[in-house]
Amino acid sequence: MECPHCHRSLRRKQRTGGRCSRCRRPFAFDPRTNHLRLHDLRVRRLATALSAGGRYRYTPGQLAHRAQRRERLGSQPPVPGPGPAVPPPRRDRPVGCLVVAIAGIVVCVAALVGESPLVGESPPRLIAGIGLVVLTPLALLLVVLIALAQVGRTRAALAAEGRRPVFPAGAHAFWDPWLRVYGAPPSGMVWPPAWPPFTDPPPPHSEVAVVCADREVLSCLAANGVPQRLGAALTSDPGLVPGHLPMVLLHDAEARWCRYAVELRRSRPGPVAVAALRPRQVMATANLPSRWTTESSEADVAALAALLPLAADEFTWLRQAWTPLLELSPRQLVLAVERATLRLGVTSPVVRSVGFLGAGT
Repeated sequence: MECPHCHRSLRRKQRTGGRCSRCRRPFAFDPRTNHLRLHDLRVRRLATALSAGGRYRYTPGQLAHRAQRRERLGSQPPVPGPGPAVPPPRRDRPVGCLVVAIAGIVVCVAALVGESPLVGESPPRLIAGIGLVVLTPLALLLVVLIALAQVGRTRAALAAEGRRPVFPAGAHAFWDPWLRVYGAPPSGMVWPPAWPPFTDPPPPHSEVAVVCADREVLSCLAANGVPQRLGAALTSDPGLVPGHLPMVLLHDAEARWCRYAVELRRSRPGPVAVAALRPRQVMATANLPSRWTTESSEADVAALAALLPLAADEFTWLRQAWTPLLELSPRQLVLAVERATLRLGVTSPVVRSVGFLGAGT
């Protein structure tokens, strides 16, 4: 690891206590103890890439998701293809091996003490003793491995499954060590106290309303000047938007949200454009990870199938996966909103014909 202050290479014993042994200055993250193997210089590189070299501002959740993208890509649901859906990976193999080992220990012990009804005639005691010596440490090792696997379930090992968070205390708390060491969040980050509530109705002069249930996504759009450039009002409640005002809806790539988007478009008198996310957008975008879902309702998928003609692989994906909006970079979110306003006919000098989720992911 390289010290973020003096830039000297540090071995493990030279960075004990979260401090460089050469310049004596502290650092926020140590890859030896951080479950995402982060260090301060890597955080800065991730922030530079996420902000496109400082051109965009980002939120704590966006940088946290970007920091654990490598782990998610290693354990995410596969992109559906021909054939049935692939179930989540099973983790019961060590348990089966432990059961076999324990059964072997029981047989060996029974053979050593006398005739065993399990095997009929007892094998030679020497063979039973050797089996007992081999199987006992093997069973203990399996117990340790299973215990470690269960501990790992609360960390990055199973971060891609269901809704179990990578950051149990929240993405904001994950950056507390950084705040303690540097006194401020990473450069370009929009920290929560600066977030507006987004609970006011759109002003009368608004040209379009951008609606999203995730306040953090709206904070990212606000920090990057979307309301000023597009004449857009940002709100978390579609009920606050007048019926005549065009609406841009952002939501997670998930069965219930896809269903909600279709129902909203049919119930509102004004035009509604969905900016992100759809299953096909996630599947077509490289390095955009998904998560195993345990909450996809078959009723939502069936209702969506009656409302929206999605491809078969999209329905397969919705049954087993979901992707949150915070996986997108600020540039991707801004471009998605600009493209949606263009489809709605909202004119603006900054709206350009740029493909969704273009370069700079």
